[in-house]
Parts: sequence; C-alpha cells; structure tokens
Amino acid sequence: EAFHPDCVTPMLAQASRRYDFSLGVPLSSQPIITAGLNLLRFGLQRQAIPQAEISELLLNPYWSAAFSEADARAQLDASMREWLPLTLTPQRFQHFVQKSLNGERPLLLAALSQDLQALLRLGQSQSARKLPSAWATVFRDMLHETHWPGERSLSSHEYQARQSFEKSLKSLADLDPLSGSIHASDAIKRLAQLCKEQIFQPEAADMPQLQVLGMLEAAAEPLDAMWVMGMNDHVWPPAPNPNPLLPAQLQRAVGTPNADSRVQMEFAEAIQRRLLASASKVVFSSAQKDGERMLRTSPLLHDVALEEEGVPLFATLAETLAVDAPKHLHFLDDARAPEIQEGEHVSGGTGLLKAQAICPAWAFYQYRLHARALKAPVNGLDAMERGTLVHAVLERFWADRRLSEVKAMPVESLDAAVTEATDQALAVFNEERDASLSEPFIALERERLRKLTLAWLREVEMQRSMDFAVTAREQENRITLEGISIRLVLDRIDTLEDGSLVLLDYKTGRQNNYRNWADARITEPQLPIYAAFVLTDSDVAAVCFAQVRIDDNGFMGISRDADVVPGAVALSDARGRKIFAEADFPDWPSVLTHWRNSIENIARELKSGEAAIRFEDEKKLAYCEVLPLLRLPERLLQFERPELTEKMHGQKPAGGEPR
Repeated sequence: EAFHPDCVTPMLAQASRRYDFSLGVPLSSQPIITAGLNLLRFGLQRQAIPQAEISELLLNPYWSAAFSEADARAQLDASMREWLPLTLTPQRFQHFVQKSLNGERPLLLAALSQDLQALLRLGQSQSARKLPSAWATVFRDMLHETHWPGERSLSSHEYQARQSFEKSLKSLADLDPLSGSIHASDAIKRLAQLCKEQIFQPEAADMPQLQVLGMLEAAAEPLDAMWVMGMNDHVWPPAPNPNPLLPAQLQRAVGTPNADSRVQMEFAEAIQRRLLASASKVVFSSAQKDGERMLRTSPLLHDVALEEEGVPLFATLAETLAVDAPKHLHFLDDARAPEIQEGEHVSGGTGLLKAQAICPAWAFYQYRLHARALKAPVNGLDAMERGTLVHAVLERFWADRRLSEVKAMPVESLDAAVTEATDQALAVFNEERDASLSEPFIALERERLRKLTLAWLREVEMQRSMDFAVTAREQENRITLEGISIRLVLDRIDTLEDGSLVLLDYKTGRQNNYRNWADARITEPQLPIYAAFVLTDSDVAAVCFAQVRIDDNGFMGISRDADVVPGAVALSDARGRKIFAEADFPDWPSVLTHWRNSIENIARELKSGEAAIRFEDEKKLAYCEVLPLLRLPERLLQFERPELTEKMHGQKPAGGEPR
C-alpha cells in the first residue's frame, strides 16, 4: 500500500515492484507447488480423507481444465458439501463426479473426469515400494496426466517455481544410495520436505528501489538512505547464547560468538559502525510499547542524534481512498430492488415471506438473487435430515388413524405400528441418498426415531381429550399473494368431532415462537397463511407448532377456545390476552383478519422491491445464509463513528439507528 500502491490489485500480484525482500520463502509455500504435492497425495491415497482437502483440490486452478470448467467445478463443490460425508475415499469422489456427469442436470466436467480417472488409475496401480528415482518418474507421469500446472500460461514467478520443483524431483532421485526402496507415502514426505527446505526467491527484472534486508546482510552497492528498525535494548545488542555443548567459562575466555554480554556488545558496535557507513542518511527507530509493556531504546543509540521534527507517516490505502472518494464517487442510498413482474417466478415458499418480514435485504439476496451459504459436510445425518425423518415417520404412522384408535391399541401393537412407520421412512430416505447408510447406523437411527415417536404419542398426543381424525398429511397447496405464487406444505390437519380443524407444523428444534403472530410483521407465517388464505371456508379452531423432542415436547400455539389442544393458549385466556390484546383482537375472526392483512402487506412490500437492511432483532438473523452481504459490522461502525461517514459524503448513514 505504501511502497508500491499500484500493485495492490490482484491482477498485478506478481508484477515487478519497487521493493524487494532479500530472504526468500520455502518452495512448498508457492500455490503451484502446493497444488502439485496435493495432487500426488490424492492420487496415491487409498484411505478416506477429509472432504475439505478434496474441495481445496477441486477448486485449485493448477490442474485439468480449471478455467473452462470453473463454474461446473464450483457447482460440484456445493453439491459435494450437501450430499457427501465429512470424509470420503478418492474412489467415492470419482464416482460422485461420474454421477454428476449423467444426472438430471449434468455438469460439464468431461476434462475433470478424464484427468481424475487417469490420476487414480496411475496412482493406485503402483507397487508398494520403489526407489526414490522411480517414484520421481511416477510423480512426473501423474502430474502430466492431470495436465498440471493447468491450461493457462504461467507467470514468471510460477514458471520459476516449476523449474525449482524439477530440482526437488532430481534431489529425490539422488536419494537412491541412501534410502533404498521406500513406500509411496515416504516418497511424498521426502519430496515435500525437499520443497520446504529449498528457498525460493523469484528473479527480479530490474534492481528494486527499496530493499528489505536482515541486520547481517550487506547491500551490493552503496545505498542512498537506510532505516534500521527494532532498536530496543532487549534486542540490540543481542542476548548471549553460548553453545550448550562447550564449557561456558572456556567460551568466555576465548571470546567465541554469543559467549557473553561483552562479546555481544562488541559485535553489535561493529555492525552498527558498518550500518552508519552504508548510506549518507541513516535512521534508527525503536518501539515504545509491546502491548502494554513499556520498552526502552538500545543503549548503543545514546550517541546518535535524536530526530526532533519526527518522520511523516504514509497514509494507508483505506485512508487514501477515504480522502479521494468524494472526488470520484457519487453516493446513492438505494434500498429498492426491481419490482416483481406479473408471472415472474420467485422460489422460496413461506421462507421467502419469513425473510422479507425479518429483513427485506435477506429475502432479496437469498430468494431473488439465489445467494446461498455453502453447506457444511457432516458424517451421518445433519439436523435437517433428522427432522425430515421425524416428519416421515409421523406421516406414515397417522395414515388412516384416529386418536381413539391409537388410545385403544395395546402396547405391543402401538410399538409394532411405530416400528413399521420407522422402517418405511428409513427405507425411502436411504434410497434417495447418494450412498446408502450403513446397517449399524440405520439400527441406531431406527432406535432414536422409535423412542422419540413413542414418547411423543404417549406423552402428548394420547393426552388430548378431544378425539380427532388426521385428514391431511404433508398437504401441498399453491396460492397467489399480490401476484406472487407461494408453495405451501402443511405437516398435518386434524379434524375434530365437531368438524373444526387443528393445523399442526412439526418442529424438532427449540426456537419456535408463535408470539409474533400478533405482530405487524409475522416472522413465522406458514400456519397463519394456511389458516387465513387456504382454509377460508373451513372452521379453524387452533394453529399450533408440534414440538417433537425427547426432552421438551408439546404443543405451542393459539386456539379459539380452551382445551382444544393441550399446551395451546386460548384467545380468551389471560395468557392469550397478553399476546393478543383484546382491543386489537376482540374475537377469533379478527385474528384471522390480522393474519391476512399482515401477510398481504409483506407480500405487497416484497413485490414492490423493498430490499432495505432493516430488522428489529439481530437474533432473528441466526439462520440467515447471506449475513456477509448484509455487512452488519460495517453498519455498526458507521453508527459508532459517524465522523467516518460524514468525512466520506457529508452526511450520517441513512436508515436510522441500528436495531
């Protein structure tokens, strides 16, 4: 930013600079070399490895058709995170790539598939032990099969790194007399160690104007000026460090390097005299503090004149942009997206309306621009998949059953019915997976589902006083709100003896809040939408979450009358009136009217393109997949330091106080 600001942009990352560091870096730290070593490890690997390593290799630009197939690789990575476990073998990844080529929406990954097959075929066919020279030949062949280092032209730095890698391969081949035949894993380790030990310093085209040197290094020619940093007393002169294998008294007597403080002082004075003679202007500087610890200047600087005026500091890139911004930029507070046109498809279902109610920008980014967070791979099943299985078991159990029938079932019959529903749900779920679950895992999951379902039926469902028949399970409907098509799936509808309906939504998590149903912006809209828009000609008596958990199960919601559903709050009760004030909700129809009006307002706002970053409680954004796009830390900084915004464009940030 200070020495050569023109090279800050990524496209000039390897351009010639005005400055140069004298000390190189390990060859293994170069991205092109890291890619080559990772390809070799992957090709020879027979055991399962973390998916993160495969993902890093998949997105690496230094092999196969990385640029022409970049989009398809990114899609494959996202799909892999969703469908594959936390660890997998290279063969299973190869099978997944082949499946992606032939699926309903095939990915254009022909080159990746071909190179991956060639890499694994060559790597997996090698004998267990070879001479290092033979492994060096195999490694060259494996990298050639994958078209390493990629399809684009190499930069000067990358070309030099590749040439240095050839030297490391030759050094590996020279180990034949010393090591004899070695295993593949040992050969990879030796090659990686050789790359780590080899210092890589790209050749500069021109002599740099600024050189960063170590204290003991000498410049090739006289310098115009020199700045020596870190001249504190605990650093300069260096602390004694005698050789532990020789008598300390003998070392002090003959004055060996690092023997004692006297030797170190003489050494530091000699170096400092050389530094003072290296340039016409020399500046020494020292730190005042290290954290909270106060520091002192080296005693060797007491005879050096102190700079009275101080040294001007360079502005950082951010400070430079902040000063120059008003000259080049126009500021526009635009929180409105394009309106949704008639017939335009916007996916998301009730999740779309929920996001719009919590934060309009969330709905815009995630459901209209289709931004998504990448899934985190897990071994086994994640929380969403476990919840899906619970839904499937309860759906099958309640097929053609009434509560009275369930209460009359003997213990053995109830257990058998739950087991049958569990086995059916697991069988269907297992068929839809990319790789089937193991039998031990299925047995554990079957037992978990059985215990959870039996506890739910005995402790909650069978305690209900009103008999009912389950008349709808996982019922799908599609409605249109303000021209926006919304897909709904309701978990269950119970029909009571008097013909009234109870709407249920299964929940296996903890954060189930129905109190927002009385708010102007309903943030859990699925059940209110069903009650107010789908079942307008029916007698809805209650809408409830069915919280299915081993440790905390029960119904949560609102009912028209008392004792309709245990756990649901009756509208006329004192608890109900704390949520639904009588002045605003005198009766049950007024609740349904409120739901209709509130949801229509949200849909109207969505259609108009409202996309502001506006929310009441940041905790409600816990499941937002586009949090980085909301840039909440930057907005908070704007309100904490309004002078930054005023300096940029002469006004305070729009949108009111952060909430």
